[in-house]
Amino acid sequence: MSSTHSMPGANAWPMVRSILGDLKKAAAQIRDADIRSKVLDLQEHLVDMREYALELREENTRLRAQMDDRGRAVFRHGAYWFPDPEGELTGPFCRQCYDSVGLRTRLHEPTAQTPGRWVCPTCKMAYEKKTASTR
Repeated sequence: MSSTHSMPGANAWPMVRSILGDLKKAAAQIRDADIRSKVLDLQEHLVDMREYALELREENTRLRAQMDDRGRAVFRHGAYWFPDPEGELTGPFCRQCYDSVGLRTRLHEPTAQTPGRWVCPTCKMAYEKKTASTR
């Protein structure tokens, strides 16, 4: 295999299309129905592979964003807090929702029904509200 085919990446798809075009031309000149059928099958599989690669790229981008978000999270008083654009911590956010599915759910303030406890509106988890500063 030549060195131009050894490095997959963003530049690989135009090269693959070019090679596939050459194969289609060669198959048409041979006039062999079986070869032409195989070339069409190859083309179909390459389209599927390209779609899958795009899905993986999107997932990779999403996971990198989650990792970056987790790196900024501050765990205090049993819940997560996140810096706003000015660097001030905002929150609290539900630990259960964030850890299980990456969902930032802001906890509700204590009410008469839940005195002294923050409550998650999504999973209903309750957290003891600390009177200490978040800083």
